[in-house]
Amino acid sequence: MGLNHFFKKLFISPKDGVSRSGEKPITDEEIPQLIQSSLEKTLSLEDEHKAGLRDIFKDHDLSEMEKEFFSALVLALEENKLNPSLLRLERIGGGTINVSYVPLCFVGKINLTITPDKYAVMKEDHKRALRVFDTIEEANTYISEKGGDRVEVRPGENRHYMQYSRGLQSIKHLDNPTLQECIDTIPRWIAFIKYCKRTP
Repeated sequence: MGLNHFFKKLFISPKDGVSRSGEKPITDEEIPQLIQSSLEKTLSLEDEHKAGLRDIFKDHDLSEMEKEFFSALVLALEENKLNPSLLRLERIGGGTINVSYVPLCFVGKINLTITPDKYAVMKEDHKRALRVFDTIEEANTYISEKGGDRVEVRPGENRHYMQYSRGLQSIKHLDNPTLQECIDTIPRWIAFIKYCKRTP
C-alpha cells in the first residue's frame, strides 16, 4: 500500500470520497502537505513534552530512577490533559520529594533513594568500628596505615516510599515499593488532581 493510498483511506470516507471533516475530497497533490503537517504536529508535541521535562529537571539534582519516574508522571499528565508545567518539586530531608500541582493541591511524596554502602574498619576485640568510609579503597588504606583486622560492608538503606491521597481525608502509603510499583501508582496522583479540580 502506497502512502497516498494510506492517507486517502485515513482522511477520506470510503463511501463517497468526501473528507471525514465533510470538506471537499483530498487530492493526490494535497497528500504530501498533509503528511508534513502531521509530522510537524507530532514534533511539536514531542518538543512540548521535552520542555516539560526540562522545567522539572533543571532545578533539581534528580537520580536516573527519579528522572524515569517523573518522565512517566509528565506523560500521564499530558495524556489526561493536565499541565506538567504546574508541577512543583521540593526536596526535603532523607531524599524525599514533595510534589504539588500549583496552585491546586499538594499531590504526594516520593522517595526513590538508596543510601550508598559504607565500609567499616573493624578490630577483632572491638564491637564498634574504628572508622567508617565511603569506599573500600579508603578502608583498606586505613588498615595499611593505622591498623585494623578486617573491612565490614554495611549495605545501603532502601528508602523507597510513596504517598498518595484518596479524597481529602484518606492518605495512603507504599513502603519499600519498586520503581515500577511507584510508576503504576501514578494514576492515583492523577485521580487526586482531577478530584481537586472538581472540588471547590
